[in-house]
Amino acid sequence: GISEDKEYQEYISKEDDQYIRDLGKVFHDSVKKSSSKDYEVKQSYDLYPTSGCSDDYSYSRHFLNNTEKIYGFTIEFGKDVVGDFQPPWEEMEKIVIEVSSGLMAFSYRVADNHVDVK
Repeated sequence: GISEDKEYQEYISKEDDQYIRDLGKVFHDSVKKSSSKDYEVKQSYDLYPTSGCSDDYSYSRHFLNNTEKIYGFTIEFGKDVVGDFQPPWEEMEKIVIEVSSGLMAFSYRVADNHVDVK
């Protein structure tokens, strides 16, 4: 996909889209609270070319098999001074704490608010 593309768009219901955005915000806010880092939450196609990845595939299965929905997320973290996704260990130790904080908040929200979004 391409951000703001009017010709091609993947389908997701407004309710599912809002649910995913809310979970992204929970993750973001927890990371920011734990480290003051203000990482941006956005679609993976805004990072690099992607389409039909495992997140999309997992989510789409409920359309065909009438099974429970699986929401897929991609977490990209940390860029060192060079802009690389493989920062030195000293920086990585801090990132592990940030990501762990986000994952805990995310998991608690899913467990506490587990509802069937139709």
